[in-house]
Amino acid sequence: MKESDFLALLYARYRIVIGSEEAALVGEDLYGPEFAKNHERLLRRLTAMGLAHRMSDSFTYVINPISEKYAG
Repeated sequence: MKESDFLALLYARYRIVIGSEEAALVGEDLYGPEFAKNHERLLRRLTAMGLAHRMSDSFTYVINPISEKYAG
């Protein structure tokens, strides 16, 4: 799934705010740069763990390794 969809799902399901778009939804516009840094840190961590792939078209996709689609 696209990383923007992943962050939206985290917010919708668990009310976790990581990126600046979700921060704007809850009225935390003052801390936008900090949320952007959190977003970048999360994507770097997911990429290092092999759970995200950055594509050349500047999209990042988050991968669920337990999903049936990626299982053996």
